[in-house]
Amino acid sequence: GGSVNKKRIIMARGATGDTQIRDITLCNGYLHSSPSTTRPRVAENYWHPRYGAGLHILNSTINIETVSLTNSAIAGRADDDCMGAGVYSLYSCGVISNSFIAKNTISGRQPNNGLGYGGGLYLNGGGWKVLDSTLTGNSAGLQNYGGNAGGAIAMYGYHVVSNCNIVANNLGALTGYKSSIVRYGSGIYMTGGLVTDCLIASNTIANADVTSTVNGGGIYMTGGTVRNSLVLYNQ
Repeated sequence: GGSVNKKRIIMARGATGDTQIRDITLCNGYLHSSPSTTRPRVAENYWHPRYGAGLHILNSTINIETVSLTNSAIAGRADDDCMGAGVYSLYSCGVISNSFIAKNTISGRQPNNGLGYGGGLYLNGGGWKVLDSTLTGNSAGLQNYGGNAGGAIAMYGYHVVSNCNIVANNLGALTGYKSSIVRYGSGIYMTGGLVTDCLIASNTIANADVTSTVNGGGIYMTGGTVRNSLVLYNQ
């Protein structure tokens, strides 16, 4: 009957260019759904954004190599913004290479207006290269009206994803809620950047009815370039 403490595996803030995370397994990071004591109440609910259960990277330059990042989870409450269950990066840059990013999840069954973006990776600002890596089994599935996007990757700005397998990721599987939801890009959601020489396959958007807005079973893009890639069997 005791309370569950939230735990993030690694937080990097202001890390310099010689910082490396390599040859390591990171698993079971968890940001739980207990009410916040440090944020004001909004609409009779606590507003407490949850960013990066595995890695939370802010204003840093980091190289991530040969890392297995699995089974990290964010559990959202009403009106939470939940982003980057595996990796959350803001205004940062670096390289993620030869890594395995799998089964990281954003979930929550309370109806809310929050956002659930980037089950595997959430990259906003800065500039990342994601190379020679596999992203599979990641999911963003808040029961919300604000929107879920990027089951594997949600990226804003100019980032490069090259020679990666982005397979069997999902939007919406962790909630039974189907009405009036918004879901974009079960594989990748991108506003810019480059995706090249990748396999993007068997990614799915689940639990949506005719009242919902769903687009981009494989990729949803408002900008950027996709080239020399296989995009197939997404739905």
